[in-house]
Amino acid sequence: MARACAIAAAAMAAFQAVAADRVLYIPGWHRCGRGEDAAFRAVCAVFPGAEVRVRDWDGNGRWRKAKANADAEARLLADELAALPAERRESLAVVGHSLGGRMAVRALSELAKRGLKVGRAVVLAAAMPSDDAALADFALASVEPAVFVHNPRDPMLKYCYRLFGGEGARAAGARGPERSMANCATSVLGADDIMRTRVDAAWAKFRMFRMIAQHYAPFCLENAKRSITR
Repeated sequence: MARACAIAAAAMAAFQAVAADRVLYIPGWHRCGRGEDAAFRAVCAVFPGAEVRVRDWDGNGRWRKAKANADAEARLLADELAALPAERRESLAVVGHSLGGRMAVRALSELAKRGLKVGRAVVLAAAMPSDDAALADFALASVEPAVFVHNPRDPMLKYCYRLFGGEGARAAGARGPERSMANCATSVLGADDIMRTRVDAAWAKFRMFRMIAQHYAPFCLENAKRSITR
């Protein structure tokens, strides 16, 4: 119980520290090039007053190509973050969803190895192996405790990730990380969270649509806020 309370407190601190000057949002597979869509607006709602920028990348093609592009982009992102002045980097929140979460984890893991930090990190439904080595240290590149959101019922990660060519382990965004993560609080979505979450009318029309919607960034963000503040 004490450990659970400590995790909840750390997660709450991460989301209460919403005074970030800037936010970098990294979308996932087939969510690139959408501009100010529902995910963008959801991120803005979590970080009111911040300048939110979407990092577009080549993630709309076939799965294997998009996955390789995400890993290549992660290396570029690490270099870009490292090149920022410390005060600008430490006022930046990095939010990644799905393959964008994979990119964020790997970029921040590299940043941690260089002894550098961003202000905070939020990882939503990461499409990466649950035993990936980068999960162990990526949050060390976050001044505030990082938040890692995963959902064991996420159908896209539970089934499609492996169907499209998973990497030997279940997706971390569904299973959660197999290794402990320093300076990171996890938010696990439960059945009650899922059925309470508001979704667009089109998604709410059928139970199957609602289940699929569990993977998308606005859904993850709303649940993360609820589980942290209750």
